[in-house]
Amino acid sequence: MDNHSVAICVDPEAGPLESFAASELQSCLAKLFGVTAHITSESGQPADARFIVGMKGRPHVERASGGLPSLSDQGHLLRRVSGDTMVLAGGSPAAVCWAVYELV
Repeated sequence: MDNHSVAICVDPEAGPLESFAASELQSCLAKLFGVTAHITSESGQPADARFIVGMKGRPHVERASGGLPSLSDQGHLLRRVSGDTMVLAGGSPAAVCWAVYELV
C-alpha cells in the first residue's frame, strides 16, 4: 500500500484512551502490513482507506455509520460502512480500544 493514503479519524475532543486506540491501530497497521496511516481529526479528508475510531455518540462516528445499535460500556463493534471506510466504535473509551484490538 505504498502509494495509498490511509487515514485514522478520531474526534478532536477524543480522550486519552480513544487517542491511544488510534495510535495502537496506526502502529499495528505499520507492523503487520507495512502501511503508513495518518491520524487526523478531519474525517472528510481524502483517503484511499479510512478507519473511523471513537465512542458511539461522537459526531464523526455517527456521521460515518449512519446509526449504530445501542452499546453498553463494554460493547464494541467493527462495521464496514463502504468499500473504503470501517468504523471501530465502543460504548466507552476502553471499548474503543477493544474494537481496535479485535480488528488487529
